[in-house]
Amino acid sequence: MESELWPRMLVECGRRGIPVAVVNARVSDRSFTRGMRVRAVWGNVLRMVTLFLAQGEEDARRVVALGARPDAVRAIGNLKYDVRAPKASRVAELIREAAAGRPIIVAGSTVDDRYSPEEQLFLQAAMGPVWQSYPDTLLILAPRHPQRFDEVAELASDFGSSIRATELLRRSDITALTEKIVVLDTIGDLAAAYGIADAAFVGGSLVGRGGHNPLEPARFGVPVVMGPSFENFRDIVAKMQAAKGIGIVPDAAGLKAEMMRLLNDREAAQAMGQRGRKVFEAQSGATARAVEALLRLVKQ
Repeated sequence: MESELWPRMLVECGRRGIPVAVVNARVSDRSFTRGMRVRAVWGNVLRMVTLFLAQGEEDARRVVALGARPDAVRAIGNLKYDVRAPKASRVAELIREAAAGRPIIVAGSTVDDRYSPEEQLFLQAAMGPVWQSYPDTLLILAPRHPQRFDEVAELASDFGSSIRATELLRRSDITALTEKIVVLDTIGDLAAAYGIADAAFVGGSLVGRGGHNPLEPARFGVPVVMGPSFENFRDIVAKMQAAKGIGIVPDAAGLKAEMMRLLNDREAAQAMGQRGRKVFEAQSGATARAVEALLRLVKQ
């Protein structure tokens, strides 16, 4: 899947005549730069793969440039466009009911950084101005890694009243949320949380981590904002940008302006969200194409 290539496994499969396909194949900027330096060696590994099913044309081009056989590489689209709607989430439903109509912003898959946690950057740059103009806005803060739940909960408390999602679940009845921040310290609820948002920031993008998947909120018609680092989802972001279905900001200052724009002009925000959802819907079908290609390999 994607970029996992194990040379020893490929050698053993080759000896036994077992075809190997790499599905949803992608090549990041960093991997491409490093791979080109050792193309003479890396190309031998890539030529052991029977079939590459690439996420997009640029990924297919890079795989061939690194040494794969051109006839073994096909661009079929990104499987992430075929992601299914999430199962019901008690956490998201509780937050929606307790928010009682308050505007909701979700900052999802945020990460740590050696200089400053991404949550801190988002809170300082975006939420300060937002709360000044729209004091009832509720922020759902969802760190990417569970081991950071405690750290992020402590950080959130420095910026105003906050509550952890696990605390909300322990309440015996639904009461209106008075807190400014909900820290999503549960697993598997982020997708559903995006579904109740008025706007979403997708993390790993304000710091140099390559970003995370903007389709998770876009499929709900939620307007999406990302920072300048989105190379892990370059093809998806490019399509959303072409459709004017995503806001890409250069830095924290740009993030402040974009979040305020979305809250100031709800009609424009909804239109951007709908354009993003149309991109999601128009690009589906990669899973079926992958299954068809794999079945052909099995039948050979």
